[in-house]
Amino acid sequence: MWTDVEAEYKACPVQLQLQGQASHASASCPSCIRRDGFDIRQTPSSSKSQPNVQSYFASSTSTVLLSTALINICHLGTNFRARALIDSGSEATFITERLFNIIKPPFEAIQAQVAGLNQTVVAKAQRHGHFMIGAASRPGLKIETVAYVLPQLAGNLPSYPISQHFLDKLSNLPLADPSFHRSSQIDVHLGADILPSILLSGFRSDICGSLLGQETIFGWVLSGPVSADSTRTVSAFTTKLSLDSDVRLEKLLTKFWEVEDLPGRSTSESDYVCEENFRKTTKRGPDGRYIVTLPFKCPENVDLGHSRCAAQAQFLKNERRLQRNLPLKEQYDAVIQEYLELGHMTAVTPSHDTGHYYLPHHVVFKPDSTTTKLRVVFNASSPSSNGKSLNDTLHSGPVLQSDLTTQILRWRVFRYIFNADISNMYRQIQVSSQHTPYQRILFRDRNGDVCDYELATVTFGVNCAPYLALRVIKQLAQEVRPQLPMASDILESYMYVDDVLAVAHTQSQAISAISELRKALDSAGFPLRKWTANHKGVLRDIPVDHLLRADFLELDESSIAKTLGMRWQASADEFFFAPPEVLQRESCTKRNVLSQIAQLFNPAGWLAPFVIQAKMFMQEIWLRELGWDDVLPSDLSHTWETFLKSFPAIQDIRIPRWLHVCPMAKVQIHGFCDASQRAYGAAIYIRVE
Repeated sequence: MWTDVEAEYKACPVQLQLQGQASHASASCPSCIRRDGFDIRQTPSSSKSQPNVQSYFASSTSTVLLSTALINICHLGTNFRARALIDSGSEATFITERLFNIIKPPFEAIQAQVAGLNQTVVAKAQRHGHFMIGAASRPGLKIETVAYVLPQLAGNLPSYPISQHFLDKLSNLPLADPSFHRSSQIDVHLGADILPSILLSGFRSDICGSLLGQETIFGWVLSGPVSADSTRTVSAFTTKLSLDSDVRLEKLLTKFWEVEDLPGRSTSESDYVCEENFRKTTKRGPDGRYIVTLPFKCPENVDLGHSRCAAQAQFLKNERRLQRNLPLKEQYDAVIQEYLELGHMTAVTPSHDTGHYYLPHHVVFKPDSTTTKLRVVFNASSPSSNGKSLNDTLHSGPVLQSDLTTQILRWRVFRYIFNADISNMYRQIQVSSQHTPYQRILFRDRNGDVCDYELATVTFGVNCAPYLALRVIKQLAQEVRPQLPMASDILESYMYVDDVLAVAHTQSQAISAISELRKALDSAGFPLRKWTANHKGVLRDIPVDHLLRADFLELDESSIAKTLGMRWQASADEFFFAPPEVLQRESCTKRNVLSQIAQLFNPAGWLAPFVIQAKMFMQEIWLRELGWDDVLPSDLSHTWETFLKSFPAIQDIRIPRWLHVCPMAKVQIHGFCDASQRAYGAAIYIRVE
C-alpha cells in the first residue's frame, strides 16, 4: 500500500552537515526535526493564496524519533484509520493520493509545486481536499481539515526500527501511536495549521532518558534523539509559507484569464450535516410558511462570547454616519420598521450573556436598481468577545444556485418566456424560535431609545441563508409535484436565486405554468412581483400592480429589464449590453487597467472578440514587468486610451433571445475553433430547420 520515496531525499543536491544533535535549535518543540519537508508554491491559476516558501535543511548523525499518531479520517459517516506525522515545522497539511482516492472527499483543483532544498521540485499538487479528522478516544470531536494531495509523503518512520532495549523504561502513557517504534509509512502529514486544535496541555521530558512527550487529542506523542552512538543519518526540513501582499489582485487576474470549467459538485461532511439537519427539523407553520433551524456545527454547545457591546458601538457609529444623509437615514429606518410591522422581528429584553448573538447592520444603496435601491445588510461575521462570530459556528451548506450560463441557454430555446421575482424571499422563511436568539439586533424604537430585537426570519448576511432559502424552494418543488407538475419543474430547474426564469413553447402552456406557479408559491407565503414576459398575452391574468411596470411591452423604453445580469429588451426580444462607465484618469497603471477590464460582464462569451483585446493588452503590460502602481509608458497608455474609446460601441450589440427552436424542429450543432500565436477562440452554432 505504501511507496518509499527515501531515495528522492537522498538525491537532494546539497546537505549541510552539522555536528552533534540537530534538534537542539528547537528543543521546546518535540516535532521540529523531520525528514519529509515540503514547500508549496502555487501558480496564479490556483484558487488559493500564492505562497512563497523558504526551505531549511540539516543533517544529524543520530537517530531521531518524530511525533506520530493514529488518527481517524472522517467522511460521510465513515472513519478511515490513518497514520499521521505531527509536525509544527510545516505550515500546511498533506495527504497521500492513495488514501485520498479511498475516502473520495470534496476537493478544489489547484496547480501547485512541491519542492525541497534549492527549490528542487519533487512533486506537484493538483488537488486541495476537505475532510474531518477525529480521535478514537474522543468520538464526538471532529476537526475540519484542508490538505494538499501528493502522490507520496515521507518514507517509513521512524527511519530505522528502535530496539526494545531502549524502550524498557517507557512510561505507562496512553500513546497516540502504540507502534511508534516500528518503522512504517505515513498516511497524513499534520502541519501547524491545525496544531492548536490537536495539542493538549500535558508535557513530559526525559522519557526513556532522552524523549519528550506531548499530550494530544489522539494520546501522547513522543519525539527526540534515540541513541547517541547511532550512525544513522536523518535529514530534516522545515517549511515557511508567506502570503503575497497582492493576493486579491492575483486572484482577480486568475479569474479574468482562466477558461470556464464545467461546474463540478461533490458532497462534503459539512454538506451532509446541513442536509440531515434540514430534513429532520424543517416544518411548515399554520399559514404554510416554512420554519427552519440554523445548521450549527455543534448544536449542543454553541461557542460564542459576548456581542452586544460591539453591536451597540457599531450601531451608534453607523447612526452618526447616516446623520449626514437624512433622506437615506429615513429610508433605512423605514426598512427596519417594516421588519417590525410585518412580524419579521420582535422586541426582546436586553441580554449580555453568551446564549445570544447580536448582528451589527448597515445600509447598502444601489442607485441603478429599478426596485429595491436600499438594502440592509446584517454582519454575522462580526467576532464576539471570544473571537468567534455566528458564521464561524454555522455550516454554510452546499451551493444550490444554478449555473448562470446554463440558465441563459435555457431561456433561448423556448418561444415564450416570463420572469418574476419572489419578493423578500429570505424574509418569507421563518427561523425556529430556539435559534432566533442568535439573530438579535439593536435599533431605536419610536421613542428614540435603543432597544433589542430578534429577527424571526432567514437573514441576509448569515452564511447559511442562501442554502436555506434555495433548499426550501427545492422542498416546495418536491411537495407540489403531484398536484402542480409544471410549477414543480420551474421551481426545480428554472430558478436563479429569487428570480423565476420560466419558459414555454406555446402561449397556452405559459399561461398554465404561471397559474400553477403562483398557486404553489402562494401556498408557502412567497409573493411573486415584477412580472415581465415577451408577449402581452402571457401576462393577461397578472394584476397590473404586480408587473415590473404598468406599461410594460407598450413602449420600447418601458420594455427593458435587467435579467441574469444583462439587459433584455422584451418588445424586440433581444439581449443587449450597457457599457461600463469609463473613468478618465491623468495617468493609468496596471491596477487601473485590470479594474476597468474586470467590469466587462460576459457570461455567455458574446463579448469575447472585444474582451480578448483587453486580455492581450494585459499580457503586454505583464511582459514589460511593470508594478501594479507604475504609470504605463506612453505607447501603452495611448493604446489603452484608444481601446477605452471603443467601449460605447458595446451598446450597439444585439443578441436575439429566441433561437427559433420548437419541439418538432430538426436541430444540429456545429462547432468551430482556431488559434493564432496570440489567442485562440471557439464558437458553437445551432442550425434549426
